[in-house]
Formats: sequence, structure tokens, C-alpha cells
Amino acid sequence: MHPARLLIETLQVCHPERACHPEPFDSAQGKFREGSALPQLLANAWALADANALIRLAELEGAALWLHRKLKTLGIALPDDAQARLAALARNAIAKSLRVDAETSATFEILRAAEIPFVPLKGAALRRIAARVPYVDARARADVDVLVRAADAQRAWDAFVARGYAARTTEHADGHHLPALFGASGVPVELHVTTVPAVTPADAWNRATSEGATAQMDGEPWPIPSDTELFWHSISHTMATVELAARDGLRLRYWLDTAALIAARADIDWSRVRARIDSAETSRPALARAWVLSAAELAGCDLPDGALGGATVRALNVERVLAWRLQVLARHQADERWYAKLVDEGARGETGLPHGPHVPGDSIGHRLRHGVAVRAARARWRLHVLTS
Repeated sequence: MHPARLLIETLQVCHPERACHPEPFDSAQGKFREGSALPQLLANAWALADANALIRLAELEGAALWLHRKLKTLGIALPDDAQARLAALARNAIAKSLRVDAETSATFEILRAAEIPFVPLKGAALRRIAARVPYVDARARADVDVLVRAADAQRAWDAFVARGYAARTTEHADGHHLPALFGASGVPVELHVTTVPAVTPADAWNRATSEGATAQMDGEPWPIPSDTELFWHSISHTMATVELAARDGLRLRYWLDTAALIAARADIDWSRVRARIDSAETSRPALARAWVLSAAELAGCDLPDGALGGATVRALNVERVLAWRLQVLARHQADERWYAKLVDEGARGETGLPHGPHVPGDSIGHRLRHGVAVRAARARWRLHVLTS
């Protein structure tokens, strides 16, 4: 088994063995029972693999906590040094999430005290449904995202400033949220007026509140977006990220939210998803469909019939993406510029995007060197595709 395939098979949120033959999985213990074939097959593969290389990749992919939890569920023990390294990464991810959770509670308290209606977005909402959507909390979050009505945005901003929060920049690239605010914890808080620039603030607020979904927030029920809206926001946010930085948008961490919702059989209105994929909200409908199909592979289960419409689209080749990154990582340090170029052009090649653009304002000389570099990196990736 190729190491990239081994990582995918291990990370699958809901393994086919559990879905088709539930008896090997002990729900009370949260792990497979002794004698189950799948854990043993994967354990044998891990025994032959370079565990440290896969852990390094999982770390860069933002999937270390996810991998740690899956290996524990499967009952697979790694060599001592690899096990210790992965456990340390998992503890670090949990510590980061706890800091963000504390800032999330502080954010809720400030907005409630100011009597400003709000709805948590992304991780701030997803972490509160982890009891019914396993693994949706299996990656560290970096910030707190909340949606407020456009008319309340300035008042919300002022409420945070009054508590000692401040922005570190005045740049406000696309207008869908105000500049991030930082308090004593150092965790950024983003006050959104919409979810993506293509959606008006009024529509974003209606989407987030009209279905009556709630979750427990600090001991009381609070409105959150429905499963469909959380699912769609994950897709739309990732599509925007892929356009800006393909290597980041195709990291495993971005697939996890969508995969976890699919695996949990969340209540998703697929007709709404299809309509939005084919609307002006999505600049690359085929890519969005391919990305969701790849999320289903990581979920370990099929989508409902006709979920994405009748368009014939193949999933992105996640195994090839990870295999390429393993190959690059074996030859280059992750902080090297050439590493970034190789990984980015591989991701852009997989998604059908053009070569990465040069930095605005670069001199002619810098542009020429950039053009040569991205073409050389893309050629290396194409050779990998031909020989893999």
C-alpha cells in the first residue's frame, strides 16, 4: 500500500467495515473489537511504513490530531518515537483549540452584553456539534468567526474595542468581515457581515438564522447555521482559499469539516447545494463537485444518489496530492521557497488552475524568475503524474 493511500485509509472518518458490518465496531468503547480485519490490515501497513514521514505530512496538512484519534480508535500503535511525536502534536492542537474555545466564550459574552444578535460560524459553530458529528473537532482552530448584521457591525466593533481589543491592520481585502480583532489571548476574532463576498449581508443573515438550528453555547441553546449552511460554508470557504493559495486549499484540514458532516449523515439539503454550485457564488462548479467527491472519500462513504446533480465529474486525486507532497518533503524543507512552489504547482495542476501569479509590484526581473520557477515546478509535478 502506498504511504499516501495508507494515510487516507487511516483517516477515513467512517470506514466501510464499520458502515457495512457494524458489529466489529464497539460504540461504547469507541474502537474496533479484537479480531476485526481492517485494523489489522492497517496496522500491518503502518509497521512497514515510514511513520515519521507520514506524521510530518499530517502535521503540515493540519491533520495530526485527526490522525492521532483515528489510530487510537483503530488500536494501532506506532514505534515509540513516532508515537511520542504524534501525541505531542495532538496535545498542541488540543491546547490551541482550548485557547480558541476560551476566546469564543469571551466573544459570546461581549456580544451578549452589548445586546448584539450574532451567529457563530465555521469552527465556533462546528465544535459545538461534535457530539453528533464525530471528528468535526479533530483539528485545531485558529480564530473565532461570528456573523453579525451589517447594521450592528460598527457597534459590535466598538464593544470589543471598549474591552481592550485592537486590530493589527486596517486592510480589509474583500469586505466580508472587518479586520481581525485581538485581545489578551492573542486569538483573532473576525466579525463577519456575510460569509463570502458573493452573498449579500441580508442573505447571509437569513441563511444563518432562518432554519432554527441551535447548539449549546456555554450552557444555553443558541442559534447556529443549519447543517446545510455549515456544509456549504465549508465548500465556499475552501473554493476561495484554493483560488488564493491552492496548496493551502487542498490541505487535508479543509476537507475534514465536509467529510465529518458527510460521514455523520448530517441533514444536508442537496438540492440547495446543487443550486449554489451552479450559481454565481461558485466560479468553478466542476472543481467544487470534485472537491466534495474527495471529501466523501475521506468520509469513507458514498454521497446520496444525485447529490451533486447529473454532471460527470471525478473526485480530485487526493492520493496523488499526498504522494506528491511526500515526495517533495523527502527532498526539501517545508520552509524552503522551492518547496512552496512545488507543492503549490502540484495543487494548481490537480485543480486545473493556471500557474501561480507573481506578486503585484514585482520588478520585471522578479516576474521573469517567477515565471521560470512556476513552469519548472509544474513540469516536475507532471513528471510525477506520468511516473506514479
